[in-house]
Amino acid sequence: AGLRMLQRGGNAVDAAIATAITLTVVEPVSNGIGSDLFAIVWDGSGLAGLNASGRAPAAATASRYAGSAGMPQRGWEAVTIPGAVSGWVALSKRYGRLPFADLFEPAVRYARDGWLVSPVIAAQWQRAAATATPTGSSRRTSTKRRVGRVRCAVCSSSISPASRCRSRRSNR
Repeated sequence: AGLRMLQRGGNAVDAAIATAITLTVVEPVSNGIGSDLFAIVWDGSGLAGLNASGRAPAAATASRYAGSAGMPQRGWEAVTIPGAVSGWVALSKRYGRLPFADLFEPAVRYARDGWLVSPVIAAQWQRAAATATPTGSSRRTSTKRRVGRVRCAVCSSSISPASRCRSRRSNR
């Protein structure tokens, strides 16, 4: 995604944003649109920093969590208001060369046409599916639940999501 933006005349900021947007499609476990963004940008004359981290909801006060052992790890109370998308917009407006909408083209193509899922991501998706409920709370589920097979991103062999490809090329 980033290379495509550079080939179209974009700069490093366009490439980074397009890559981040694409990662929300192909690796959402670690790079979802509900994430935060921190950036340090050199514009040729100086450094600029951006903190686009999520803010806590208004109801998340210290008194609400008084007596708790810690912050919740799952569910709505563990969520901040996402900052990544506002960070993409801010960076694109200030430093980008390409139209903001163009930066989404690679992600849209992957979402529409598909992509090879790596064994690591497939296993993460399977673990998450086993504990997720419609309300976001954690629960135990049967490990017998079948998740479809995926293709190894390195050798294209068909594997189950919880296994590793046996190809020597993919295990380096």
